[in-house]
Amino acid sequence: MHLSAFLALLSTDIGRNVHFYLHLLQEHFLGPILKKLMSEYSSGSVNLFFHFSGGYNGSSDLHVGITNTNGLVYNYNETGVHRVEHGWEQCISILLVQPDMYGLLNQWDKYLEEFSTGEAWFFHRYDEHHHNCYTYALTFINCVLAAQGKQPTSKSEFTERFVIPQTRKASKYITLYQEVAENYFYISDSPDQEKNNSEEDKLLP
Repeated sequence: MHLSAFLALLSTDIGRNVHFYLHLLQEHFLGPILKKLMSEYSSGSVNLFFHFSGGYNGSSDLHVGITNTNGLVYNYNETGVHRVEHGWEQCISILLVQPDMYGLLNQWDKYLEEFSTGEAWFFHRYDEHHHNCYTYALTFINCVLAAQGKQPTSKSEFTERFVIPQTRKASKYITLYQEVAENYFYISDSPDQEKNNSEEDKLLP
């Protein structure tokens, strides 16, 4: 069933089976999309995770972590560096290394562990605004880039190129589901309006 057909069916029968259709919307349309955007990774891949709790509204604070090739999430906060297997189920996932980059993947876990034991990441060095989880993740990424002879990336550049596109997608589909769940309908811009809005965003300084 295409989404347009589903929405037509929803509008004619919403009063009788609203909970069924909300389940159908999540199961067949939003679920697969969010699964790709969020914490889906395969063994042997490495990802940057942006974790949110209590829902994501497009402006929520996100906690950042980096996985090793076994899916263990390394993250830094006011108590130091942590290595965890669980608790990151609600997160936006960004693939950092392509699966065919075997040389880097073979060294990734070693690099990440050695980096994480450095004095820079002791708990007393933590600062909420200037030396935080994003600092930890981006510094590690730049260390890997330097080891490959590549130029480092700034926080603003990395955010614009890799983070914002994913958070916008996640926010869009989460909003869609929440609006339908609460109001039984959702009115969005037409495709042309969305395209124009996207183009305007790119022109902003």
